[in-house]
Amino acid sequence: MANSFGKIIKMHLFGGSHDQLVGVILEGIPSGININVKDFTEYIDRRKGGTTATTDRVEKDTPKIVTGVVNDVTTGLPITILFDNEHKDSKNYDLFKTWHRPGHADFTQSIKYEKDADIRGGGIASGRMTLPIMIAGLIAAKCIPTITAKAYISHIHGEIPENLNWEKIKDEGDSLGGEIICEIANVPAGLGEPFFDSVESYLSHLLFSIPGIKAIGFGDSWQTPLMKGSEYNDIFISENGQTATNHCGGIQGGITNGNSIIYNIAVRPPASISKPQESFNFMNKKMEIHQIKGSHDTAFILRLPPVIEAISLFAIADLYLFSKIYKDKLL
Repeated sequence: MANSFGKIIKMHLFGGSHDQLVGVILEGIPSGININVKDFTEYIDRRKGGTTATTDRVEKDTPKIVTGVVNDVTTGLPITILFDNEHKDSKNYDLFKTWHRPGHADFTQSIKYEKDADIRGGGIASGRMTLPIMIAGLIAAKCIPTITAKAYISHIHGEIPENLNWEKIKDEGDSLGGEIICEIANVPAGLGEPFFDSVESYLSHLLFSIPGIKAIGFGDSWQTPLMKGSEYNDIFISENGQTATNHCGGIQGGITNGNSIIYNIAVRPPASISKPQESFNFMNKKMEIHQIKGSHDTAFILRLPPVIEAISLFAIADLYLFSKIYKDKLL
């Protein structure tokens, strides 16, 4: 099913950047789990725009839990959470129906959905959609309370974010990407299914749904091709599977080995830049130069760490419940 993900915990994403709202439906969350909208505040605040190098479109992002939770406790039925889109301006997007923005999904969506494509604010391809999937991850994480995820920006355009001259970059009308490192700690050994649902496959499937993610590498990732086997192999040093090094990133044969899962994520620069760009007009059949207007991030990567943490926990929670149910069936 399109815009859905999960084996035991299933999320169904709906809405678009300039629709009245965006939201998510979650199935498979057990009953009896405490959930309060205040549980999401820290993550919502970390993801919001309105700060240096981020969009000036700032939504309240107040979650409305409309089904599946009664008196702050899950009922076991599907959970529906909504977020209003209050600060949107769609008037700048008519041009992009024929002059597709370079680097955007305007062209590919117009091919797939033809004249009915909703490209306002990017539609469902917008970074706006990371809000409901982040909340889905935070709810799923309630099923694995001892497992934690921490993501941080290792660099932006090769520099420490604090060292960048953001005003200069903004004045140039350009944007920047970078790299994020995430660690999932306290992961039990034995999660993941070899080949098609390996931990790498499952995490990557979900992480690549975030607009702007272009590469994911586990463990030593980009350095792995430069290492010899004698350098890469992780030596076991205890009976619980602890290793002296963690070059493999906590995964062997697609299954967790009990060490922290560590991975690097490459994030592209945002496609919406105010610098004039030349591109083909599909109606006039000629090249034209235009300038993109509206509210856009100079570096969307600054808002991604909480999203990556939350949806990484979604993937691990789903694999954990699948593994638990599978073992129970064998007993």
